Amino acid sequence: MLLAPILSAEATVVKNLRFGDNKGYVRMVLEVDRALAQPPSVSINGSTIQVAMTGVLNHLPAPPTEASRDGIVSLDVTHVSDVMRIDAAFPFAPADIRTFSLTGPHRFIIDAYRPSPSADEDRPIDNKPQTTALESGSPIPKWNPVPDQSTPFGGTVAEASMHSYGSLPSLSADAAEKGRNRFQQQLIAALIGVTSIIVVLLFFLIWMGSGRKKPREPSWIQHLPPARDPAIENIDAAIRDHLKRHDHQ
Repeated sequence: MLLAPILSAEATVVKNLRFGDNKGYVRMVLEVDRALAQPPSVSINGSTIQVAMTGVLNHLPAPPTEASRDGIVSLDVTHVSDVMRIDAAFPFAPADIRTFSLTGPHRFIIDAYRPSPSADEDRPIDNKPQTTALESGSPIPKWNPVPDQSTPFGGTVAEASMHSYGSLPSLSADAAEKGRNRFQQQLIAALIGVTSIIVVLLFFLIWMGSGRKKPREPSWIQHLPPARDPAIENIDAAIRDHLKRHDHQ
């Protein structure tokens, strides 16, 4: 049921209320006939967003249709005196809300964000600086600078802590790498030394073998018997006699 509005210069007329389901949030739009004197009060109660507007002249001219109630489960609008209260139930518990006003026409907008990882990516960028509120009554811790204390190895305590926690893994890795390189160098030097000794021994043996004089072999004369053979002597005598007779003829 709609109440007939009694127009006045100070009262605000609510012209339309609609909802839109977007990726990451659901938007509630309150369209009014003029700029609001003060922004509505908005609060979250579980999965319900409660909006209270003061200085409102009338109820909504018509209840929102199903097409304009996209993204909500139920809607309850009450009006007492000049205060309009809207209770919009969502299918999720809003993780955060964002309110702002637009003109042409005048609108008051509430964005209710879903509690999902993609909500932060789809949320419009707010240029206002983010501040963190401290709990009331909690003391603010004081910063007490610690004077630098020298260590037995030089430097300060802060430097020693930094080296002991920040540089220890890199130092141990460097030391291990240097140890492996040193072992490889020593192994290569040992192999070179053994190879050099073997080469020197080979040259020495070759030199010793080439420097020795081979024993002279006895001539064929030494193999002749020391005494002359009688048969050979007889043959020689016969040859000589034959030659002599040949000469006398």
